[in-house]
Amino acid sequence: MESTYECDCCGACCKTGGFVECDAVDTLRAPELLTPKLANGYCQQDLIDDPDKRILLVMNPCRFLDGDHRCTIYPQRPFDCVAALAGEDHCQGARAQQGLPPLEPVRRVQVEEVARVG
Repeated sequence: MESTYECDCCGACCKTGGFVECDAVDTLRAPELLTPKLANGYCQQDLIDDPDKRILLVMNPCRFLDGDHRCTIYPQRPFDCVAALAGEDHCQGARAQQGLPPLEPVRRVQVEEVARVG
């Protein structure tokens, strides 16, 4: 059986830096992706010369994290961010880089256990 992980909102994947590629659909859903916010001094935005108007965001840490490590554009976040799954290699590596323990799989309660308890 494959392990299932649940994000604990640590923000490690968003704090380790890296690139987030955004396409036209991403920028339509979240126009703030096109507005540089250099409040923390670490992020920059580079336009890619591409007919799809893709942009590459270079963020370290992500400028859309709030003080509690929560994504302020979560419902409209780019597809690159949606594809980052809890418990995968990038997640576990980012957690280690931030000094956090590995994310543990969520224990699935078997139907038989629920029947015994209930």
